[in-house]
Amino acid sequence: MDKVTFDDCAINRANKRRMELEDKAVIARKREGMKGIKILFEKHLCPREFGSAVFNVPDLLKWAQKKGFHLPTVPPLDDYDFAQAEYVLTLIANSPCHTSTTDEAEAHLKTKPELAQHPTAESAPVFLVGADAGEQWRGVLSKAIANGELVLLDRHSLLPVEPAAIPAANGEAETDAKKSNKKPPLQQQFQEQEILRVIGELGIDPKKLPKIEPGKPGIKAKVRQALKFSAKVFDKAWERLRANQDIRSAE
Repeated sequence: MDKVTFDDCAINRANKRRMELEDKAVIARKREGMKGIKILFEKHLCPREFGSAVFNVPDLLKWAQKKGFHLPTVPPLDDYDFAQAEYVLTLIANSPCHTSTTDEAEAHLKTKPELAQHPTAESAPVFLVGADAGEQWRGVLSKAIANGELVLLDRHSLLPVEPAAIPAANGEAETDAKKSNKKPPLQQQFQEQEILRVIGELGIDPKKLPKIEPGKPGIKAKVRQALKFSAKVFDKAWERLRANQDIRSAE
């Protein structure tokens, strides 16, 4: 893979921008079912492993307290009745950009040889620490769901998800559909985050990409030039973002 020159300030800016977009959903406090129920939800996270399934927040917090766990989410979940499982994991993965310095992240990576050797360890340690935290929590939550300690609920009916729809744990067999919905590897996340960072630095909303003007380079060409990824790597990352609707053209 091409060497990417990158600094932590940039990854922090990208993560903060992502949090700002997510905060729009927080401010809106989408009400589902009966009036007054507050659900933390983002439809663009639905293609991931847990899809649109939600947790009962009071039950989730009680479980965490009983286990002696602290859910490192920014913002805290206390103000919500229900939260999309994938949204919770996104908040956990983004929390280091609010709570950790570059030096702290680098020190943490030194305690984990498998992460210290990762391609993004030097250029984006805070991002890598967050991604690793999200993956650890994904494993913990998956195990708790499989053991019946936590229950995933249907977003609309708020009834328990059928057992067959709950992800397998501890290496059990998985269907092709479940495998296809798994969270992408850290390197793919880094590539996608880089694209979003550059789009943001160009002053463009990734959800409202401008149309190409005749005779002028489009936004895709400008981002490609700024990142210097190989053509194959860049095109695949761009298409993943398109497929997940993290980037889309203006109406």
